[in-house]
Amino acid sequence: MLRIAFMLMAAVLLALTTPAPVHADPAGNTSADGLRADRIARALRENPVYVTDHMLRAVTPDTGTRIARTLDRLDVPYYVVILPSSLGGYLDQEKFAALLYDHLGRPGLYLVLNAGRGTAQMFGGGRSLRAEDAWRSAESRLASDAGPIALVEKFVQVIGDGTAGQDLPAAQRPKSRTRIELDRRDRQEAAAADAEGTARIGGTVIGAAGVIGLLAGVGRVRSRRGGNR
Repeated sequence: MLRIAFMLMAAVLLALTTPAPVHADPAGNTSADGLRADRIARALRENPVYVTDHMLRAVTPDTGTRIARTLDRLDVPYYVVILPSSLGGYLDQEKFAALLYDHLGRPGLYLVLNAGRGTAQMFGGGRSLRAEDAWRSAESRLASDAGPIALVEKFVQVIGDGTAGQDLPAAQRPKSRTRIELDRRDRQEAAAADAEGTARIGGTVIGAAGVIGLLAGVGRVRSRRGGNR
């Protein structure tokens, strides 16, 4: 009897201490991403633009409204998610967009963005947009810190003027505010170094001229003394 009780206790302890396996969802993401996508998909059924509360400093309170107003011009169903690039691990935006579609089950345009960059994917039937090409073209024409509102506005503009796939060369892309500030500091430091070098050279020239003048004066005095003998 004691042996049976001991075996039952051992089985219970083993079950409690064995870690549960982490299952992958159909899209190949971890269960954590699947749970997040399922939670956000429920929110998207109520409002097609989801803005996380983890980016209060990076987005303005009217971000969702302005993005919705812009995307309404495309006349296609859309679902937008704005999330940090890293929240409990790296977020693959393209895979997450597909995962959202799997959980929401509604065809349309899916945008997944952070404060600087994002992805655009079309899923299901209906009107076909060159979403990926248009998004890349939009990103190429804006600085990396332009923000989600500017990105969506440029994206819709690219679709409207038919320039999807016409990316701006890297050398011509706008600079971010950080890059502009760093370039300004570099120019200031270079100008300060030039001014310091010029002042050093000027001081050396003046010093040399003074020494030459002093030596010339001494020479003239000696000449006069020699002539008076």
